[in-house]
Amino acid sequence: MANELIQSILGHRLHIDSDLEEFSKQIINTEGYIKDKTFKKMLMQTWYDGYLLSLYVGIKANTRKSGSKKTEKSNRGWISRKKQYLYLISLLLAKPEVQIELNLDSRETIKKIADMKFLSDSIKTICDEYAFGGLQFLKDEHEKDPNLFEDPFFVENVKELIS
Repeated sequence: MANELIQSILGHRLHIDSDLEEFSKQIINTEGYIKDKTFKKMLMQTWYDGYLLSLYVGIKANTRKSGSKKTEKSNRGWISRKKQYLYLISLLLAKPEVQIELNLDSRETIKKIADMKFLSDSIKTICDEYAFGGLQFLKDEHEKDPNLFEDPFFVENVKELIS
C-alpha cells in the first residue's frame, strides 16, 4: 500500500503556473534546455529545482495559490529528485490543515483510504498550490526588491523572509 503510494507520487508530472512562468524565467531555466546562449541569468538549471524551491517557500510561508492555469513542463516524474520531493511532501503532510483536507487526521480515516491514486493526485494538487503560492511569494518579494536574486546566496535571503 505505502509502496504503491510512493510510486504514484514519484510519477507526478511537473507543472508550472502559466501566469507566473514569465517571472520564473528570470531566475530559472524553465525550457529544459538552453536555446539562447545569451540567456541573461540562470540561478537554477531546471524547473524541477525551481518547483522544489517554490514548494519549500510556499510551505514555509504558508502560501497557497489555487485556481492556477497549469502548464505541463515534464512527464518524467521525480526519480532524479526523489529524496527532495518526498521530504517536501512530508513537510506538507505535517500540516494539520492538509491532514484534514486529505482525511489523514485520524487512524480511522487513514484505514479507510483504499484509492492510492486518488490520494496521490490530491497530494499533487496541494503541492502545486503551495509551489505556485511560493512562486507568487518570490515574485512579490522581487517586485519589492529587484536585487533579491542578484546575490548568489539568494536562497539565504529568501529563507530569512519566510522565517
